[in-house]
Amino acid sequence: MTTENKATAPKAKKKILRAADILSQSDVDYIDVPTPEWGEDSFVRLKTLTGLEATVFQRSMETKAGKEDSLARIITLCAVDEEGKPLFTADDVVDLKRKSLRVLNRLQDAALKHNGFKVSGTIDADPVQNAKNG
Repeated sequence: MTTENKATAPKAKKKILRAADILSQSDVDYIDVPTPEWGEDSFVRLKTLTGLEATVFQRSMETKAGKEDSLARIITLCAVDEEGKPLFTADDVVDLKRKSLRVLNRLQDAALKHNGFKVSGTIDADPVQNAKNG
């Protein structure tokens, strides 16, 4: 009885990253969310949060006011211009809350999903708790 040696493809060598490899990479990415209510062919660009930004957002959710403003806060943190610069500041939260709920919900859902939070579909969603419950 003969045994056949099957040719196997060589395994790709794993690259174990060093701190410098990780810290030198730009890993923020973007999505463009349609906002036709705000102009024909208009979009709002949303970015992924950094770990620091996510921590700020999570801490803001620990207060009643933070939970009430979560809809506008996540948009404020994620919305950027074409160069990746923030569109809004914390001072814009109240004004942003005066905009169409339909559009704000769309942006919130997209921002939460883009950042790995579970989307519950309600404006008073607690993304921090949802992320913990996964």
